[in-house]
Amino acid sequence: MKLLVIDDDNGFVYMVNSIFSEHTVDQAMTVPAAEQYLAENVPDVVFVDFLLPGNSDGLALIQLLKEDSRFENTFIVGLTASSTADSRVKAMMGYCDLFYSKPFSLLTVSQELQARGVLDSSITV
Repeated sequence: MKLLVIDDDNGFVYMVNSIFSEHTVDQAMTVPAAEQYLAENVPDVVFVDFLLPGNSDGLALIQLLKEDSRFENTFIVGLTASSTADSRVKAMMGYCDLFYSKPFSLLTVSQELQARGVLDSSITV
């Protein structure tokens, strides 16, 4: 399984690598870097931080992924460190298969991916 983490928090990416060590985990720190990666790759799971540095808009990227037929089987996990969910975040939650507000447990995410059949339940994390 191939996972893409679109997040500028290297600590979070390290944790994803640790929890999902049986899988390929790639990182993009900005939307342009993610777009470059996605032009050549179709990951099985994408973790997308809504708020990225500079002019990078994770919410807009999620919408583009959901509208692109190449990613119709890609499972999208939306992330935010914002403690308040404004109307834009609430509206975009419909584009995410899962949504978490940081901090959260990656073990919980793993269990949810297994429960939804995205992650092989025979693999223990």
